[in-house]
Amino acid sequence: RTVVSLKDWLINNKKSTSKKITSKKELLRQLEKGTIRTGQVAFLSSRYNGELTHAVLIGRVTNKNAYFFGHTSDRNGYSDKYGLVNYFNDIPWYRNNPLVVIVKIPGNAR
Repeated sequence: RTVVSLKDWLINNKKSTSKKITSKKELLRQLEKGTIRTGQVAFLSSRYNGELTHAVLIGRVTNKNAYFFGHTSDRNGYSDKYGLVNYFNDIPWYRNNPLVVIVKIPGNAR
């Protein structure tokens, strides 16, 4: 609930815009277009059920992945270890509702 409240607050009070991504193919398309940038906030459905439960900060973006800072040790936005592409690669066979929402904070993200 807190994660959804943060997303709503950013969109309603900071006039932020968001992009909903539900597949690896769509993520790669957005990376190629350059719409995902450092400094943006990403909200993830960690249970792959469409419910947003995690918020992370995008730390580095390449044309093949977006790496983020999270609250676990291997989520270092400067590292090549884990990014949003890996999130889609890790979907369990029994889950089919991945969700990433990227929020651009005006004046912050480059």
